[in-house]
Amino acid sequence: FSQYSFCIALPSQSQMDFIYGLNQCLLYLGALPAIILSDNLKAYVSRPGRYEPTFTHLCKQLGAYYQITLQATRVAKPKDKASVENAVTQAYRRIYAPLRNEVFHSIEELNQGIARQLGKHNEHPYQKRSGNRASVFKQFELPRMRSLPPDLFEAKKVTRAKVQRNYHVFLGEEKDFYSVPY
Repeated sequence: FSQYSFCIALPSQSQMDFIYGLNQCLLYLGALPAIILSDNLKAYVSRPGRYEPTFTHLCKQLGAYYQITLQATRVAKPKDKASVENAVTQAYRRIYAPLRNEVFHSIEELNQGIARQLGKHNEHPYQKRSGNRASVFKQFELPRMRSLPPDLFEAKKVTRAKVQRNYHVFLGEEKDFYSVPY
């Protein structure tokens, strides 16, 4: 309910970048929420369903590692994520807009600029109540969250390979051949 926000620039919307972004978000929060609720993007949901979406294998591993429930909004139901849509609008106004005239030469530089504006955004006072996003988060939400494990989730890849006649296996992602013993 604090609307405490986090944003980061990522090179793509691949699963590995998505997992990296989630890890950075959890580091920023400093604790684990009970639920991760996201839209139906491909890096998160492999098959959207009205009430029972199928999550990607990597996201299931992340949820099991952190003991977090994964949820996705219903397809074509913007009311399910009204607070998120409002947070995106605020991020465009308070984070992206002040940076629009700056030139960044790397994603790291861009993320440093985003971090500066993000701190200002979370410290910006509420209009209709006392406090700000950061103070309400630290006072009410953070004490209810579980602590982070010592190590962040790291994606582990498993593959099956057939030994070819030349006693090599081909690993697709690295596109390398490895020899195997006779």
